[in-house]
Amino acid sequence: MVLDAGFSENMSKFSYFPSGVVDDNRMELYDDGDVRKMMSSSQEIEIMNLYVVREDDSFLDDVLVGEVEEEEPQDDGEEYDFYRHDYVESDDSDGDGDGDKIEFYVGQEFVSKEKCKATIEKYAVREKVNIHFPKSEKKKVQAVCVQDCCKWRLYASINSRSDKMIVRSLEGTHSCYPTGVVDLYSAPKIAADYINEFRTNPQLSAEQIQQRLGLVGLRVTKTKCQSAQQIMKHIISDEYAEQFTRMYDYVEELKKTNPCSTVILGTKDRIFEKFYTCFASQKNGWKNACRRVIHLDGTFLKGQMKGILLSAVGRDPNDAMYIIGWAIVPV
Repeated sequence: MVLDAGFSENMSKFSYFPSGVVDDNRMELYDDGDVRKMMSSSQEIEIMNLYVVREDDSFLDDVLVGEVEEEEPQDDGEEYDFYRHDYVESDDSDGDGDGDKIEFYVGQEFVSKEKCKATIEKYAVREKVNIHFPKSEKKKVQAVCVQDCCKWRLYASINSRSDKMIVRSLEGTHSCYPTGVVDLYSAPKIAADYINEFRTNPQLSAEQIQQRLGLVGLRVTKTKCQSAQQIMKHIISDEYAEQFTRMYDYVEELKKTNPCSTVILGTKDRIFEKFYTCFASQKNGWKNACRRVIHLDGTFLKGQMKGILLSAVGRDPNDAMYIIGWAIVPV
């Protein structure tokens, strides 16, 4: 059978396990007689997935020597494939998800140069390796690991046909130890990662940011964290300024959607000073159903914008608080 097919010179390179599992009882294939024995063994154990492997298969060296006892896979109704279940396919995506592993390969495409650089920067932060861009032209991107003796490097350029950035060459194995020093993780990127928390907790200090980054293996200087803190303060301040420029639009929208309501905006030299709101539905509800009692209260605003919040509160038939109107005034 095998001899007639002209494969006799390759028979000595194969072997199989008669029991159907990887164990010490390994049989070599040399001629047609060995093939017949293998076929009869498959009929006796009523399976056909005898593990026939090449003698020079380095991937199975640790299994063939019998030093590691392999755990048999659980039968979940699907036929177990020795090679498929031991091979993990690489993720060809650019790793946009927070939990995805970022991997690069030759021929990988990015929609733009900025997207390519952003993915490399994200990769450097996740792997905690120090990568620089020694050559970054309009249509080319070159990234290298600056650690001593590390050969990791990536080169990408624009495809003239599709205007996409394509990885042309890649040395994707790091020979360095991740030190946690990532120069690409700049203060603006730290600010972008912590801006949402800083909005709710303005007391977040540079030392706390540095400690949290250290817990995940990133070594960042205190000066860089202080710069990130200042950037977050400026961002929030600009957001407040942008919102206050829309106050007149906000007042007009309230009057349009709530007829007969009282909305007053007070400014001084076109700078916000005070604000008062009393919706018509709240006024009518208090007149028709609530007790003729009004409680006045106030509290200091301790956020980014200082002032006093005043409120007029009534009592409904269930003896619960009923908001009538509120105002913001300067201290």
